[in-house]
Amino acid sequence: MIAVAVSLATADSLAAIQVTLPVDTLEGELLSRPPAIGLPGFVQPWGDHLLVSDWQGDPNLHALDRETGELIVSFGRIGPGPGEFANMPVGMQMLPHDRNAVWVFDARRLTRIEEPGPIASDVAVVDLTAVPTLLHAAWLDSATIIGVNLRPPAKRFVLFDGAGNVTRTVPGVLLGHDAIPMSLRVDASLNFSFCVNPRGTGFAVLYKTAARVEIYDRTAKHVVDAAVPFSTGSLFDRVDGEFRFVPERFTYSSCWASADGLYALYSGGDYYSMDMNESMGQEIHVFDWNTGGLVRQLYLDVPMLGFSVVEDSGWLYAGSLADAGIYRFRLPGGGRE
Repeated sequence: MIAVAVSLATADSLAAIQVTLPVDTLEGELLSRPPAIGLPGFVQPWGDHLLVSDWQGDPNLHALDRETGELIVSFGRIGPGPGEFANMPVGMQMLPHDRNAVWVFDARRLTRIEEPGPIASDVAVVDLTAVPTLLHAAWLDSATIIGVNLRPPAKRFVLFDGAGNVTRTVPGVLLGHDAIPMSLRVDASLNFSFCVNPRGTGFAVLYKTAARVEIYDRTAKHVVDAAVPFSTGSLFDRVDGEFRFVPERFTYSSCWASADGLYALYSGGDYYSMDMNESMGQEIHVFDWNTGGLVRQLYLDVPMLGFSVVEDSGWLYAGSLADAGIYRFRLPGGGRE
């Protein structure tokens, strides 16, 4: 581990302050290689397994041996019927009170999977189609689901009960300022990662084309913008007298939440490149949930996209779009188990 001085700039202020942060470089160990997985998306530790979503596959899910990387079973077909997915999964979550199951979000519904393998037709599903423009949703606690809505901005965040009934809607923060047409601000704010604190104290929205990380409390009140170490150029420029959304780089491609830390994978790749690998990153910024302060930086020796962190056992797991491999990285300190 080395300590370096870095300049932190929040979204609310361009004033820079110098702080010293621990920086660790992690070496990847290849666990699984093609053709086990087509295009790895999310990686969810699940007991002795790793559950990996496949953005290229039908089936959509693969269970790997967490220690050896061996493919155990592939499952989760695309289809309209019970036990099938309407679209590729866009989120996976394991709850502190329900450690035996994984909840998968796709197409405005949450599906509870109790074990790797074919999904039963009577699987528990929470239907969230009461909000037809819902982009993402996850359990906030055992009785509350928090969702991020496409539009209108006045209902950006939606709280549901455990049966999928809307209990409240909350306005949210969007990219851009008031002089920018609202339609452009909404479109610019569509690409994001979404992570919920496992303690149920709040959640975070991390933008994929703007160096901005927003932290909210459990009522969906905006608490603070995290102190990101990089800033990007203006997302909105005047072109022929009109505002246009002009992103420059991929920023925060994915995230993972522990009870104490928000882990954010930073890319920095060229947004206009035709290479999908530009969305991957090798740098993880760890923020404090309470203050939004940057507390640690991790550098990976292999570019990754979807990832997960198991602090107790001391491992970081991640998937690569470049070779469809699943890797693991030893965390500093080696874990507490």
